[in-house]
Amino acid sequence: KNVTFLGMVGIEDPLRPEVKDAIQKCNSAGVDVRMCTGDALATAISIALQSGILKRSQVQETEAGPVPLEHFAMTGPEFRDRVSCVDSSQPKVLRNVYDAKKGRVVERMEYPYLLDANGERVINQKKMDEIWPKLRVLARCQPEDKLTLVRGMRNSKVYQNKAYCEELKEKFDIEIFPDQQVVAVTGDGTNDAPALKQADVGFAMGIVGTDTAKQACDIVLLDDNFTSIKKAIMWGRNVYDSISKFIQFQLTVNVVAIVVAVIGATVYSASPLSAVQMLWINLIMDSLASLALATEPPTEILLDRKPYGKRRPILSKVMKVNILGQSLLQLTVLLTILFYPAIIPGDVESNDDYKDAYPNSSYGSTHWTILFNVFVWLQLFNELNSRKLQTTKRLKTTWSEWNVFEGISKNWRFVAVLVVTTVAQVVIV
Repeated sequence: KNVTFLGMVGIEDPLRPEVKDAIQKCNSAGVDVRMCTGDALATAISIALQSGILKRSQVQETEAGPVPLEHFAMTGPEFRDRVSCVDSSQPKVLRNVYDAKKGRVVERMEYPYLLDANGERVINQKKMDEIWPKLRVLARCQPEDKLTLVRGMRNSKVYQNKAYCEELKEKFDIEIFPDQQVVAVTGDGTNDAPALKQADVGFAMGIVGTDTAKQACDIVLLDDNFTSIKKAIMWGRNVYDSISKFIQFQLTVNVVAIVVAVIGATVYSASPLSAVQMLWINLIMDSLASLALATEPPTEILLDRKPYGKRRPILSKVMKVNILGQSLLQLTVLLTILFYPAIIPGDVESNDDYKDAYPNSSYGSTHWTILFNVFVWLQLFNELNSRKLQTTKRLKTTWSEWNVFEGISKNWRFVAVLVVTTVAQVVIV
């Protein structure tokens, strides 16, 4: 009584502007984002829809608002009750139970959860595999629920069920990676430490995170920003690709150098490449090439492909074709020069003729000098080709994978190494 209603104030904690784009980039990179929060289910669903974690195709529009389809959003108690095994040998206890008829969690007498030797709840993996591929929002979530989700996803073999994976793709546009799941977890509290430790990759908050969480994680986000996770994915893929580029280049050089040295030594009783020349080639192969190929800056193009997976060999099919093709090309050129010096423009005598004419000379012949020079230039060209680590799909769909000069101006270290090597080779010869 005697009170006048003046108005209502609603307080909203808006998303950071860059979060939605970062989540979209993660999705295109094959990283599914799931939200585990202590907020109410309605609040969590609203945030998930705004950020893009929950897509419009995964909810049903009703008069009361958008309602997620089955298993796409649920509360922690519901999730806990659905995926946990019960111990029917023990007397019933009063606990939270998900009532399918009422569609909500109720409190009643039921058998307790089955615990393992470590005192943790035993997961019903079959039920877990029905839920986690679709699950996008877990509201009113306890740290134990996050740990259960991590354990269940890491132990899942759902990718082996091809029919179920095709059904998920057809009905819900959910793509299950054809390999065991790699799970990353973010957390800031002390209670998040078990989940951070259990995950393949743990991200702790650097500003609001506790010391316990930071010690349990693998990576600390200094700015507490989700976009830093996107950057971590980019840098991780870039490091892997840089190693692969260097291996591709290194194997090509080694194969060609060994074959030329062995054949030359067999035919001419001496290696066409002297010890000093081999040292220079090794310097190009190891130090300078690694500096050039390992300093490529990451780009968002790396997020346009799916993960490679745990079982993918570091030498992909395209890399093997590149190594074989480059080796055959270089060997064809070098062996032609080695055995047919007459094709070289100008008056170049063969190494045998030079030795016959100057048996006491300590200098190498022009023939073998040209062979060494051509060998080094072939490696410099191959270094350019190794900048692109192509995939079969991208080779068929985009020209950028064929253009080895794309983005070269952004990597001044690569250009500097190339210029220094070129100048040094001219001076040496």
